[in-house]
Amino acid sequence: MYKRYTPLILVLIFILACSKPVKQDDKTANLTLSIKNIEVKEQRDYPAYSVMGYHADDQEFYLHLRDETLEKHWVGIFDSESGEMKRDLKLLRGSGHQSPKICFVPGFMKRVDDRYFMADGFDKIMVFDGDFNHIESNMFHAIRYFMDFYEFNSKNYLFIGKTIYSDNDVLLKRIAEIYKMPAHNRPVRVKELSAASHKIAENPRGGNTWKVTVFQPAVLGFEKNGRLFWADTGQSYYHTYDLNTWEKTQYSLSYLGKKPINNEDAEKIWRYHYEYPTAKFRKKLKKRNRELLFVNSDDDIYHFGIYDVGKDKIGIIGDLDLDTFHFRMDVFSASGEYQESLMLPFGQKFIRSLRTSHTAAFFLDLDNRVYIYADKTATDEENIVRLIHF
Repeated sequence: MYKRYTPLILVLIFILACSKPVKQDDKTANLTLSIKNIEVKEQRDYPAYSVMGYHADDQEFYLHLRDETLEKHWVGIFDSESGEMKRDLKLLRGSGHQSPKICFVPGFMKRVDDRYFMADGFDKIMVFDGDFNHIESNMFHAIRYFMDFYEFNSKNYLFIGKTIYSDNDVLLKRIAEIYKMPAHNRPVRVKELSAASHKIAENPRGGNTWKVTVFQPAVLGFEKNGRLFWADTGQSYYHTYDLNTWEKTQYSLSYLGKKPINNEDAEKIWRYHYEYPTAKFRKKLKKRNRELLFVNSDDDIYHFGIYDVGKDKIGIIGDLDLDTFHFRMDVFSASGEYQESLMLPFGQKFIRSLRTSHTAAFFLDLDNRVYIYADKTATDEENIVRLIHF
């Protein structure tokens, strides 16, 4: 008789083991911010489309360099202390579906032990050894807010924040997930950590306006010392997940209120970050008697993401100054104790990274006093990446 129920009992035990209660932590209820401006000691600009990654221990960063004369993608590996290029990598340009070694567009890149993992656009992950010899490429399609590669128990994993349209493209779902990365195969989904959704602006046929949603909730995160950190900007808290114990903790950000962003702010920030809409597109709208309207999501926004900013340090972007185009980075220890707040300039790629992006907008290392972010030149609007020592 008992044998009949043994499989069911085992399943129940497994479910209970995986369904640990979420711990609550709030150290910010009566928080007083200590806000400082950074003192720039040295600054250097690079002709580059994007900053692809940064490795604090090796003090190196990776750029997708801009050179229109090349028929290949050009990736540079730079020393963050001297600012000089250590080596470069040239990748065959083309559709990522054509060949494992052909790259559509270089995206986020991270060194994990003796390997480099690089996202190729939204469709593929390329893997290189420590000398940048190509090992393998695996197809993986995901429109995303962020991705991070890490190793755990001698196996490679992918931590990702995805976006999925649902309900006839009226809702946008935001998901944080873990994937295992088996050799020479597609990543395999292991666990969903959180999910939320928000409405997007509708543009029905025959309407007089074309709505462009600028600020909307996003999910961002990273792996750090055996823990996953992530936060949904539409929620006033962030999460951690311990890879060893499977324990999930929710840290309150009760000091942050809802952001009072209006449509004028939306249009201002959009024009700063994008060339779109082009004059050609505006002309097309005018012919159809349609007006372009920049709007914000109806959903609440409490902050602008969580970031790895140093050893035992995490950062929450708590506010934006849309007059000076600076953000306020609130710095906490990995266990949630507040340390300081820094005002930092942000470039034209920043808001785009909150709307899904194949690359990051910036990297901040408070231990080595390094800040790297993607921007455009003020005069000719050329793509650059700026390295700051402070």
